[in-house]
Amino acid sequence: MIDFGWSDVGNRIRDRRIGLGMSQQDLADAAGITQPGLLRIEKGETNPKMDTLRAVAAALNLTVRELMFGDALILNPGSHLVARVGRILDSGDRAAISALENSVGMIELLLKRAGHRIDDFGSRGPFGDAGGKSASHSRERKRNASSRRTGKQAQKPR
Repeated sequence: MIDFGWSDVGNRIRDRRIGLGMSQQDLADAAGITQPGLLRIEKGETNPKMDTLRAVAAALNLTVRELMFGDALILNPGSHLVARVGRILDSGDRAAISALENSVGMIELLLKRAGHRIDDFGSRGPFGDAGGKSASHSRERKRNASSRRTGKQAQKPR
């Protein structure tokens, strides 16, 4: 069983870089390496020298141990999710962002049912709409949900 791979290190570097809002060029410059060299490290295509790992770790405000083995992720278990969500949002892909928004909505619902307080930031979607749906669609969904709770047939307003 393999418990280490350079692609894991590369993923941690990429996630941390994106989480800090750095481009590959920004990180490469800060670490004193080339952008193509950083790309190969992030892809796990190379076995970087210890000096390179130290420079990259320092530029990311991590220790080499955290870079290699992910101790920072153990101390802050949600930090990798922030980077992943950031990549989805940065993609600008409406379908992916809508799927993310729906997933977050379901998680919030589960947390509310478990008694956690979740602030409602509104039903506006990331594109300034109602989650990609029209306002009338949202009203119809609310009427249908209400009718399921009361057992009465939902009536459309005229």
